[in-house]
Amino acid sequence: MRKTSSFGDLAQKLIDLWISQPGRAKEPSAFLKLIDGRLSAHMILAVIETAADGTVRADMIKPYGIPTSFQETRFPLGANLEPVHEQIGHHIRKALGVRRPVQASMTVAFEDLRLNFEMLALPPAADASRNWCLVLGVINSILKTYSFPKDVDDVDHAIIQLLREGFQLREIGQRIKRSPRTVEHRIERLRCLLGARNLHDLVARSL
Repeated sequence: MRKTSSFGDLAQKLIDLWISQPGRAKEPSAFLKLIDGRLSAHMILAVIETAADGTVRADMIKPYGIPTSFQETRFPLGANLEPVHEQIGHHIRKALGVRRPVQASMTVAFEDLRLNFEMLALPPAADASRNWCLVLGVINSILKTYSFPKDVDDVDHAIIQLLREGFQLREIGQRIKRSPRTVEHRIERLRCLLGARNLHDLVARSL
């Protein structure tokens, strides 16, 4: 089993091959072989091909593999590739248009999810017979979008911010000049308002 590499390292390997050996950039197979077995679970790899009639076909080589309660089919370039998310499609079209690799980092709003996503769109050589684009991506985080309750005050906001920063209840109380018991009651109220299952869920829903 080959050792996995970071997204940055893999992207650089692909770009280096694309630049140094343009003759191999007519088909995606050479690039797929270069990084085969090196992708970590939170990376995706796909080949997007556009036919002459404008039809887009996506071949998922490696889907997102981190266990999650969110449906994988809702992720852009996940198991269900139709349609490719517009933000990602924009960079694919750009790479195909200029016939140069395009790297991008973005927050993808996908239904009620927010994904921190980095990608490399690698097009074929200018004289290639097929109009394909290899997409290497990494999903760094997935968060669900929740409506933040209106019935909160500055103390609530301070507690949530300090929880995000990793402070314990006693430390939070010292910083906002409230007793640990008051902080605990406030957190329980916020948890109920946001429908959070526990403290970790509360922090995630507040982001």
